[in-house]
Amino acid sequence: MPSQHNVDALLDAYTDKTRALDRVLWLIAHHSHQVAAEPSLVLQAVDAHPAATAWCPPGCTGDCIPDPALKARLDTTAVPALKG
Repeated sequence: MPSQHNVDALLDAYTDKTRALDRVLWLIAHHSHQVAAEPSLVLQAVDAHPAATAWCPPGCTGDCIPDPALKARLDTTAVPALKG
């Protein structure tokens, strides 16, 4: 039987990976043109703070508007418990 510590570690790792995916989806939905020009932004989103569920590239003024189709996909794929 796995120890509680191992179970907690696995859940934490799963949560971190899920949040990383959410950050990448957020980035693509809100900054697809920048991702196309600079794919390394995806790696930066993956490496962002583990608790973050969204990430914008440096220089974003915060008024980014997501592509409607990509935002709809983000809304259906993001883990509900991690949505802000």
